[in-house]
Amino acid sequence: MDIRELVACPACGGTLSVEWSCTGCGTRFEVADGVPNLRLLSDGVTETVRRFYESAPFPGYPPRESLQSLRARAERSVFARLLDRAIGGDARIADVGCGTGQMCLFLASADRMVVGADLTRTSLALGAAAAARFGLERVQFVETDLRQPGLRRGGFDVVYSSGVVHHTGDPRASFGKLVELARPGGVIVLGVYNA
Repeated sequence: MDIRELVACPACGGTLSVEWSCTGCGTRFEVADGVPNLRLLSDGVTETVRRFYESAPFPGYPPRESLQSLRARAERSVFARLLDRAIGGDARIADVGCGTGQMCLFLASADRMVVGADLTRTSLALGAAAAARFGLERVQFVETDLRQPGLRRGGFDVVYSSGVVHHTGDPRASFGKLVELARPGGVIVLGVYNA
């Protein structure tokens, strides 16, 4: 499977060509630094969150970050270790609200394909640059909005989203969008902040 099969037109759900044009409705999407912009118009809440993270991408990468140091840092987290061990080596993973993509890069091992989706181009550019620097070819970053995600419905074995749905205007509907992305029998890993 080509990783491009895991993305879709956010307007109609159609297949995207190698030129990032929808074969269904004909919409053409712009690409900068290898990151396609599959984001449609957003509501005020979404735009406020997007603007914040454009000016403050999080988390950053240390200056001499390597794939080995990223993995070693992630391995110190019990949660990251357990998540990595629970996901099959050939899984298709969506990280919705991936930020700078550190979890994407950590999970991109074996034959896994990972799509990191976020609202914020600045964050995605950092993740895409790190993936290129680390030689990870089975990771694709896309700029998209959870309300109309540019991701294939039912295309993912694992849908991971941490720190996202409670920032949306309608968390219940946002969770419903995550559910739509998981294949039948797939797993959703959801993280929300507590009081």
